[in-house]
Amino acid sequence: MLEALQFERHIYDGVHRLVAPVDKELGLALDLGDRYFDSGADLPDLTVMAMAAERKAAILTWDYRHFRAVVLERGHHWNLLVEEHELPTTT
Repeated sequence: MLEALQFERHIYDGVHRLVAPVDKELGLALDLGDRYFDSGADLPDLTVMAMAAERKAAILTWDYRHFRAVVLERGHHWNLLVEEHELPTTT
């Protein structure tokens, strides 16, 4: 929770910025949604995937289930900034 608040503060302070998808990215997100409608991935997840694909960007997420279920093409894996094995363990 603290990390999310810090990230939001960085957005407010201008360190990071929110950007909207362009038409091509939104179209790809909708296409992915059609292909993977039963995966549980929602439009925000699919839009992040499409934007990352078009912009050759890495994805910061802890929603590994959806980002593992949806692929652009055979053998494709999303470039995630943090992998499951890199998460700290809680005690």
